[in-house]
Amino acid sequence: MSIKPVIVLAETLPVGLKANYAAVLAMSLGKLMPDLVGADTPTADGVALPGITTVALPVLGAPAADLLPLFVAADGLPVRLAYMRSAFEARTYEDYAGRIAAAPLARHEPQALLLAGPRRAVDRLCGRLPPALSVPVGTGVAMSVFAPTASATLGLMNLVGSMCCGRGGWKGDWRLRVS
Repeated sequence: MSIKPVIVLAETLPVGLKANYAAVLAMSLGKLMPDLVGADTPTADGVALPGITTVALPVLGAPAADLLPLFVAADGLPVRLAYMRSAFEARTYEDYAGRIAAAPLARHEPQALLLAGPRRAVDRLCGRLPPALSVPVGTGVAMSVFAPTASATLGLMNLVGSMCCGRGGWKGDWRLRVS
């Protein structure tokens, strides 16, 4: 089956949190579906570059209030990930797990989603959503992102594309440092 993944971020999040949440969800997708990460590729001088995503990963935006209903509506998709507000508030993974277990789904607040499945099903749910971030033309933007594995890279480059390229294309200055 050909799979289409998309990330949907709460549109009011600050840019840094959008990048962080997209990276976290992309890492989770890379763990669930490692076949979406390509093979290492050597440069002409023999430096092996870790594999990156083999599929496009659009990064879209939606009102925060729409994320939980969208997550519920995506119940039939093979991949349905959520970055809940509890993850942001928790100090450890154990704290996060406890917060999630302490309340039903309806009481959680998704900040970001990653949905993946057949193209038609994903498009039916997300096809009308806009890019997650529009950066004004001519604005210089700089961001530093920590990407510990190739799996983390799965969404970062597509996030950059969504952040930089609107309908008219990106005309500004973009610098991304992955360390």
